[in-house]
Amino acid sequence: MRDSFNRRYTFGRQAVVPPGGSIRVRVGRGRDRANTFYWGLPDPIFENATRGRRGMGDGGYLFDPHGDLRAWHIYPCRVGCGR
Repeated sequence: MRDSFNRRYTFGRQAVVPPGGSIRVRVGRGRDRANTFYWGLPDPIFENATRGRRGMGDGGYLFDPHGDLRAWHIYPCRVGCGR
């Protein structure tokens, strides 16, 4: 997993997302569980969206072990947001 600024988290081999399933990645510290993983960072890494001209935000990207992108979420959403 990585964010828009290429900060990365690598899951252990025990991490599996079944088809239609989900996982939760928390940025802070904690003990990994079956579907909840902890990045172990002391501060938030996902940038808050700004209302300025640039409209900065962030995104999270999930890759499989082969490096193929499997899921993502980008905010603020500007195109094709599904509202």
